[in-house]
Amino acid sequence: MMTFDRTGLADRLSLLAQPRQAVFAAGCLERSRPCVNAFALRGREAETALLNRALDDLWRTQVISLSSDERDRIESYLETVEEENGDLRAAYLVDYLSAFFYVLDTSATQAQRLANCAHALRDAASYLDTQNSAGDPTFAADEIGMQEQHLAMLDNGALSVSVVSDAIREQSASAGQRILAATEAAFARRTQRA
Repeated sequence: MMTFDRTGLADRLSLLAQPRQAVFAAGCLERSRPCVNAFALRGREAETALLNRALDDLWRTQVISLSSDERDRIESYLETVEEENGDLRAAYLVDYLSAFFYVLDTSATQAQRLANCAHALRDAASYLDTQNSAGDPTFAADEIGMQEQHLAMLDNGALSVSVVSDAIREQSASAGQRILAATEAAFARRTQRA
Protein backbone atom coordinates (compact mmCIF):
# COMPACT_ATOMS: atom_id res chain seq x y z
CA MET A 1 0.00 0.00 0.00
CA MET A 2 1.31 3.44 -0.93
CA THR A 3 1.55 5.99 1.84
CA PHE A 4 1.60 9.75 1.58
CA ASP A 5 4.71 11.49 2.89
CA ARG A 6 4.04 15.25 2.90
CA THR A 7 7.52 16.17 4.18
CA GLY A 8 9.27 13.90 1.69
CA LEU A 9 7.11 15.27 -1.11
CA ALA A 10 7.92 18.86 -0.12
CA ASP A 11 11.64 17.98 -0.05
CA ARG A 12 11.46 16.47 -3.54
CA LEU A 13 9.43 19.40 -4.89
CA SER A 14 11.93 21.89 -3.48
CA LEU A 15 14.58 20.40 -5.78
CA LEU A 16 12.55 21.20 -8.91
CA ALA A 17 12.80 24.50 -10.76
CA GLN A 18 9.76 26.79 -10.43
CA PRO A 19 8.27 25.98 -13.87
CA ARG A 20 8.36 22.26 -13.06
CA GLN A 21 6.81 22.90 -9.63
CA ALA A 22 4.07 24.85 -11.39
CA VAL A 23 3.38 21.91 -13.73
CA PHE A 24 3.08 19.60 -10.70
CA ALA A 25 0.55 22.01 -9.15
CA ALA A 26 -1.36 22.33 -12.41
CA GLY A 27 -1.61 18.54 -12.68
CA CYS A 28 -3.04 18.30 -9.18
CA LEU A 29 -5.55 21.09 -9.85
CA GLU A 30 -6.51 19.64 -13.23
CA ARG A 31 -7.58 16.42 -11.47
CA SER A 32 -9.83 18.50 -9.21
CA ARG A 33 -11.24 20.74 -11.98
CA PRO A 34 -14.16 18.50 -13.06
CA CYS A 35 -15.47 18.25 -9.49
CA VAL A 36 -14.93 21.96 -8.78
CA ASN A 37 -17.00 22.76 -11.87
CA ALA A 38 -19.68 20.11 -11.29
CA PHE A 39 -20.21 20.86 -7.60
CA ALA A 40 -20.00 24.65 -7.74
CA LEU A 41 -22.41 26.42 -5.45
CA ARG A 42 -25.25 28.29 -7.11
CA GLY A 43 -24.54 31.97 -7.27
CA ARG A 44 -20.77 31.44 -7.14
CA GLU A 45 -20.22 30.88 -10.86
CA ALA A 46 -17.85 33.88 -11.01
CA GLU A 47 -15.53 32.19 -8.50
CA THR A 48 -15.62 28.95 -10.48
CA ALA A 49 -14.76 30.85 -13.66
CA LEU A 50 -11.94 32.57 -11.77
CA LEU A 51 -10.53 29.20 -10.66
CA ASN A 52 -10.69 27.89 -14.22
CA ARG A 53 -8.93 30.99 -15.55
CA ALA A 54 -6.23 30.69 -12.89
CA LEU A 55 -5.62 27.04 -13.77
CA ASP A 56 -5.51 27.80 -17.50
CA ASP A 57 -2.96 30.56 -16.74
CA LEU A 58 -0.91 28.12 -14.69
CA TRP A 59 -0.77 25.63 -17.56
CA ARG A 60 0.04 28.35 -20.09
CA THR A 61 2.60 30.45 -18.18
CA GLN A 62 3.47 28.40 -15.06
CA VAL A 63 2.21 31.36 -13.00
CA ILE A 64 -1.14 32.20 -11.46
CA SER A 65 -1.86 35.89 -11.86
CA LEU A 66 -4.62 36.88 -9.48
CA SER A 67 -5.17 40.16 -7.73
CA SER A 68 -5.47 40.21 -3.95
CA ASP A 69 -9.23 40.81 -4.40
CA GLU A 70 -9.51 37.70 -6.57
CA ARG A 71 -7.55 35.65 -4.03
CA ASP A 72 -9.89 36.94 -1.30
CA ARG A 73 -12.91 35.87 -3.38
CA ILE A 74 -11.51 32.34 -3.68
CA GLU A 75 -10.85 32.20 0.08
CA SER A 76 -14.37 33.48 0.77
CA TYR A 77 -15.79 30.84 -1.55
CA LEU A 78 -13.91 28.11 0.34
CA GLU A 79 -15.25 29.45 3.65
CA THR A 80 -18.81 29.47 2.26
CA VAL A 81 -18.49 25.86 1.08
CA GLU A 82 -17.10 24.80 4.47
CA GLU A 83 -20.29 26.12 6.10
CA GLU A 84 -22.50 23.85 3.95
CA ASN A 85 -22.83 21.17 6.64
CA GLY A 86 -24.40 17.87 5.63
CA ASP A 87 -24.08 18.38 1.88
CA LEU A 88 -21.95 15.58 0.44
CA ARG A 89 -21.06 17.61 -2.63
CA ALA A 90 -19.82 20.42 -0.39
CA ALA A 91 -17.70 17.92 1.54
CA TYR A 92 -15.92 16.93 -1.66
CA LEU A 93 -15.75 20.51 -2.88
CA VAL A 94 -13.94 21.59 0.31
CA ASP A 95 -11.00 19.27 -0.44
CA TYR A 96 -10.86 20.28 -4.09
CA LEU A 97 -11.06 24.00 -3.31
CA SER A 98 -8.48 23.54 -0.56
CA ALA A 99 -6.08 22.24 -3.19
CA PHE A 100 -6.49 25.52 -5.08
CA PHE A 101 -6.20 27.54 -1.89
CA TYR A 102 -2.93 25.85 -0.92
CA VAL A 103 -1.38 26.70 -4.29
CA LEU A 104 -2.31 30.36 -3.71
CA ASP A 105 -1.24 30.44 -0.04
CA THR A 106 1.61 32.87 0.49
CA SER A 107 2.37 31.95 4.10
CA ALA A 108 4.36 28.82 3.20
CA THR A 109 7.19 27.97 0.85
CA GLN A 110 6.27 26.90 -2.67
CA ALA A 111 7.23 23.28 -1.98
CA GLN A 112 5.15 23.22 1.25
CA ARG A 113 2.16 24.73 -0.57
CA LEU A 114 2.35 22.12 -3.29
CA ALA A 115 2.70 19.28 -0.77
CA ASN A 116 -0.40 20.63 1.02
CA CYS A 117 -2.23 20.79 -2.31
CA ALA A 118 -1.28 17.18 -3.06
CA HIS A 119 -2.38 16.17 0.45
CA ALA A 120 -5.82 17.77 -0.05
CA LEU A 121 -6.29 15.69 -3.19
CA ARG A 122 -5.16 12.55 -1.39
CA ASP A 123 -7.73 13.33 1.34
CA ALA A 124 -10.48 13.71 -1.25
CA ALA A 125 -9.43 10.43 -2.87
CA SER A 126 -9.38 8.66 0.51
CA TYR A 127 -12.89 9.87 1.24
CA LEU A 128 -14.02 8.71 -2.20
CA ASP A 129 -12.53 5.28 -1.41
CA THR A 130 -14.83 5.03 1.64
CA GLN A 131 -17.83 5.75 -0.61
CA ASN A 132 -16.78 3.48 -3.47
CA SER A 133 -18.80 0.29 -3.33
CA ALA A 134 -18.04 -0.52 -6.96
CA GLY A 135 -14.73 -2.16 -6.13
CA ASP A 136 -11.65 -2.06 -4.01
CA PRO A 137 -10.64 1.36 -2.73
CA THR A 138 -8.06 2.59 -5.21
CA PHE A 139 -8.49 6.34 -5.58
CA ALA A 140 -6.04 7.34 -2.82
CA ALA A 141 -3.43 4.86 -4.05
CA ASP A 142 -4.00 6.04 -7.62
CA GLU A 143 -3.59 9.68 -6.56
CA ILE A 144 -0.35 8.99 -4.70
CA GLY A 145 0.90 6.90 -7.63
CA MET A 146 0.08 9.66 -10.11
CA GLN A 147 1.87 12.22 -7.95
CA GLU A 148 4.93 9.95 -7.84
CA GLN A 149 4.81 9.37 -11.58
CA HIS A 150 4.53 13.08 -12.28
CA LEU A 151 7.41 13.88 -9.95
CA ALA A 152 9.58 11.35 -11.78
CA MET A 153 8.66 12.90 -15.13
CA LEU A 154 9.36 16.41 -13.84
CA ASP A 155 12.66 15.31 -12.34
CA ASN A 156 13.82 14.00 -15.72
CA GLY A 157 15.86 16.92 -17.02
CA ALA A 158 16.07 15.31 -20.45
CA LEU A 159 12.37 16.09 -20.99
CA SER A 160 11.37 19.68 -21.69
CA VAL A 161 8.83 21.41 -19.46
CA SER A 162 6.50 21.63 -22.47
CA VAL A 163 6.61 17.88 -23.20
CA VAL A 164 6.12 16.96 -19.54
CA SER A 165 3.36 19.54 -19.13
CA ASP A 166 1.39 18.15 -22.08
CA ALA A 167 1.65 14.58 -20.78
CA ILE A 168 0.72 15.51 -17.22
CA ARG A 169 -2.21 17.63 -18.38
CA GLU A 170 -3.62 14.80 -20.48
CA GLN A 171 -3.22 12.21 -17.69
CA SER A 172 -4.67 14.56 -15.07
CA ALA A 173 -7.69 15.54 -17.18
CA SER A 174 -8.48 11.86 -17.74
CA ALA A 175 -8.08 11.07 -14.03
CA GLY A 176 -10.29 14.04 -13.14
CA GLN A 177 -13.11 12.67 -15.31
CA ARG A 178 -12.75 9.26 -13.64
CA ILE A 179 -12.91 10.89 -10.19
CA LEU A 180 -16.00 12.90 -11.16
CA ALA A 181 -17.77 9.79 -12.49
CA ALA A 182 -17.02 7.84 -9.30
CA THR A 183 -18.12 10.74 -7.14
CA GLU A 184 -21.39 11.12 -9.04
CA ALA A 185 -21.96 7.36 -8.69
CA ALA A 186 -21.41 7.67 -4.92
CA PHE A 187 -23.99 10.48 -4.79
CA ALA A 188 -26.47 8.38 -6.76
CA ARG A 189 -26.05 5.39 -4.42
CA ARG A 190 -26.47 7.60 -1.39
CA THR A 191 -29.61 9.21 -2.85
CA GLN A 192 -31.11 5.79 -3.58
CA ARG A 193 -30.56 4.73 0.03
CA ALA A 194 -32.15 7.88 1.43
